Amino acid sequence: RSKDLKHLPHIDECLNFSMNLWEELIPVIKPKVIITIGNDKNYSGYAGLKKIFKRLDWKNKEETIEVNWDKINIRVSNLEKNKERILLVGLPHLSRFKIIERQSSQSGVQKVVKLISERIK
Repeated sequence: RSKDLKHLPHIDECLNFSMNLWEELIPVIKPKVIITIGNDKNYSGYAGLKKIFKRLDWKNKEETIEVNWDKINIRVSNLEKNKERILLVGLPHLSRFKIIERQSSQSGVQKVVKLISERIK
């Protein structure tokens, strides 16, 4: 455990293990939605999963959902391969960016909730 990915001990081994695990799990569990906490473009679960899906030849249509908090936003990837669809949601780190309870962020939060509920129906 570490305060962020940059300070994770044995980072290369941890990332390799995680990437290999997800690459094996995705075709087996066939999730409709994956939600990650932390959505940095380079160092986050969201970024890592995007790389895995790209390596597995999934098509990705990405969008950014504003939450009215400076440059902070929610990232959403609509992934598709062979008629299978997965919604990958990258939330900002909720312990630092309390968008769920912040009134000015509700429009973006509600948009993501709607996308998730439509996908799991």
